[in-house]
Formats: sequence, structure tokens, C-alpha cells
Amino acid sequence: VIVDTKIVEEKASEEVKAAVKETVTVTEEKATVTKDTVEKVMENTEKGATVILPLTEAADGQAVKAAEVPVESIEKIATADSALTVEFEGAKVTFEPETLKAIASSANGATIELHVTPVEEYELNDEQQAVLARHDVALRISAKILCNGEYIGNFGEGKARIAVPFTPEAGRNAEDYRVYYVAEIGDMSKVPSVYVDGHMILETDHFSEYAIVYEGESEVEEESAVTEEAVTEETTAEEAPVEEAVVEKAGTPI
Repeated sequence: VIVDTKIVEEKASEEVKAAVKETVTVTEEKATVTKDTVEKVMENTEKGATVILPLTEAADGQAVKAAEVPVESIEKIATADSALTVEFEGAKVTFEPETLKAIASSANGATIELHVTPVEEYELNDEQQAVLARHDVALRISAKILCNGEYIGNFGEGKARIAVPFTPEAGRNAEDYRVYYVAEIGDMSKVPSVYVDGHMILETDHFSEYAIVYEGESEVEEESAVTEEAVTEETTAEEAPVEEAVVEKAGTPI
């Protein structure tokens, strides 16, 4: 599966940044987006282009880990056949038009709450912690959409892409990392992902918890393999003369 990387490449214009800074408020790490915000941003976005909400522009030094967005605005963006990208502190998420339509049709209220953020191990449930303990986990990500306290998990035929800043550990290759969906019951399944320009991008058809997992050889495994190879070579070198000597002795006339 080829993952679309435009989420990293697309940038908000200065006009869009100004509109967000002017109309969005941030309280307790949650940004409140208004209909006016979306209208002004769309006015400064080319028709059919991705509508970008750079919420960190309104943060004024605060972390932004959630956003409240009017369902009417979600419908408006979808009707214009545009995608929506929301920029949080430490994560970006892009919704396709079909995904936006599915979210709007599933909403049972006037606004939705969108949460996309890296999380710590203790923020996951016991089953998730137990299964991840058997893996070399680099980062955990939580993504969810709420409306009146109820989760919206149906994206219909649409997809969403999440991009998080990510730097591989020293000595490790980016291509050796994979992204897994981690179910509440402790099951894990691999999701399409790609590493581009300092970001790990994953693609999904629903929101949940995810983990970036290292699946290459560890330094300990590599050192062990090198040591084992050296021991094998040394043993072979020591045993060879003995075998030769035995053959010669066996062939000596009595």
C-alpha cells in the first residue's frame, strides 16, 4: 500500500495562519474552531485544495492536543470536495472528503471533538500495555473523535492519515520501524505507514491507539551474531589440524 505523503508537504499560507490566530481560542490544551474560522480559512484556500487548520498558531505557548469543530463546517469542507488537515502539538491529521462525510453523518450533536496526540504507556489499558511489553516500542499515539461523549469510529469508505515527528534511535534505520493498530483487547495489526522528512505517517480507516515499533536487529543481537561467528571460525581453525593429524596417523604403516 502506497501512503500519500502530502500531509507533510502541504503548508498553511500566512493568510490562513492569521485567520486561525484571530478566530481560534485555546483552553486547557483544546482549541475551539468556529464556523467563522473555517469560512475565513476556506476563503484563503484554493478550490479543491486541502483546508488546513494550523491550530498551534493560536496556542500562544500552550500545547494543543484536541480540537472542537462544528459539524456544519465539516460538512461544508466535504461538500467542497476538499480534504481537511488539522495540526496539533506533535501530530497532524488529514481526512479525505469521504471520511468527513462519514464523520458528519455519524455525529449526534453540533460539534465534534478531535484528539490526536502521542501518549505515555500508562495512558493505555492493561491489555494494550501487556501486548506492547513484548515489542520494542518507540512511540504510542492515541487518536479519537467524540460527539456528545460518544466515539465516532466509522469512516465509511474514507481514510485518515496521521503524521507525527519521529527520529529513529541512533544506529537504527527508519525502514525498520512499523506502525501497529493496538486494539483495546490487546490485539495488534499492522497498518500502512511510511517515514518521510522526519515524520512517520500512518494511514487508517478508523481511530484508535497506535504504536511505532522497531523490528530490525538490536545492537545486542548483532553483537551476539558477530561473537557467535567468531567463535565458530576459531573452533573450526583449531579443529582442522587435529583432524589432519588423525588422518596421517591412521595412514602410517605398522
